[in-house]
Amino acid sequence: MKRGTALQVGRLTLAAALLLAAALLHGAAAQSGRIIPKQTPTPTPSPTPQVEEPRFVPDPNAEKYRLVFATRHQGSFSLRGDDELTLARRSAFDNFTENLNKAGAEGYRVVTSLKGDPAVVALGTQQFEYAWTETAARDEFSKPGFAGTYAQLAKKGFRLAAHSLIYGYCEPLYPYPCDYRDFFLFERRKGDEAPREFKSVDTERGAAKRKGATQGDVLTDAVRARLAEGFYPAHPLSKSEIVLEREPPVPALAEAGTEVRVVRSDSFWERDELPKKVNELARQGFRLALADYEIAVMYRRPGAAPPLGYVWLSTSKKDFEKNLAALQEGGAVFRMSYPDSDGIRRTLVFEQGPAGEGARREYRVLRFELQTREHADEQVVETTFAPSSAQAQKELNRLAAEGFVVLALFEGDKFQFTKPGKGREGLVSEEFGVLLERKAVARP
Repeated sequence: MKRGTALQVGRLTLAAALLLAAALLHGAAAQSGRIIPKQTPTPTPSPTPQVEEPRFVPDPNAEKYRLVFATRHQGSFSLRGDDELTLARRSAFDNFTENLNKAGAEGYRVVTSLKGDPAVVALGTQQFEYAWTETAARDEFSKPGFAGTYAQLAKKGFRLAAHSLIYGYCEPLYPYPCDYRDFFLFERRKGDEAPREFKSVDTERGAAKRKGATQGDVLTDAVRARLAEGFYPAHPLSKSEIVLEREPPVPALAEAGTEVRVVRSDSFWERDELPKKVNELARQGFRLALADYEIAVMYRRPGAAPPLGYVWLSTSKKDFEKNLAALQEGGAVFRMSYPDSDGIRRTLVFEQGPAGEGARREYRVLRFELQTREHADEQVVETTFAPSSAQAQKELNRLAAEGFVVLALFEGDKFQFTKPGKGREGLVSEEFGVLLERKAVARP
């Protein structure tokens, strides 16, 4: 059964939250309905000069990038019940979002994240605020409660910044009960509470199904209908649902005459056919705009379009660095990371165009390790950089000073849990990688 029996836990499920109270309760209180007596008109006073709030200025000495993660939260390595695990995970997400908001108040904004935590944030000229929620479902395509939560947050100016599957698990015995959990991160500029708009399309409520149309065709028709209304595909929630927002993730989607296509993997044998289908369209000049597990949104500008190709590069293979160097030498351009059926991102997608097109890119990979320790007496866990990664943030900013920019986080292969015992400290060690890029001189 898809997403079968492997329950991906990571640090956050060893540890967890009050979903969005602060964000949702933010706003003005309603006035009471008291009767106001008529008053004698009085001269209109001169308007009181409005005092402008001081413009935010980031610390000129602040680092360009920071690595943000949950540092201290409820939890224990001996948790067993679902309720305990859920509370611990939510406490971790609360702490992670609290740390994001501290960074956001200093002018940092999320660039990339993995299942929420960890994240890389970059320094800018504006302040940002964050909120989160999760959904629980028995069906991998359902996200119960998400639309209502997003609608409430959108009224307060939040947009969906990131989504990921936390885990998916199905029991091996009939009736095969399943449990799917998804994480959603929301973002807004501090002080900008102008309401935002979003729409969603799915295979059940999409456009009318044409004779012989595939599920991908149904989504394509539905997305095109929303494009005509000024909404652009922004986040695939599953291979059956896409969230659309007012801002296009790729500027070309807003250009007149751009053709949009949604492709899905629909293999009966549960093999991911998306790479094959993406490359079939790429040979016709289509480019990738968005991709998630078994679903992608592609586009083609009007006029002649050169054929392209996409390479799915596994970060887990021994020859990863060698293959990355070969793609760099061939002029490939990174487009996005790609999750597997468990939401684990260990695949990087690169676009290969005609030889000599555009500027060359140089890629670097920075790996770092986080360690989580248990404080059993307090029923809390703490996460810090492993000793070998104590200088990871400093190294990240050294690369930034050399002109490299952060593109994506990916999950490493190292995950080790040391059980607490006699004279032995309980410890979780987990590795992550950061992909960075620097544009080289344009080709002649």
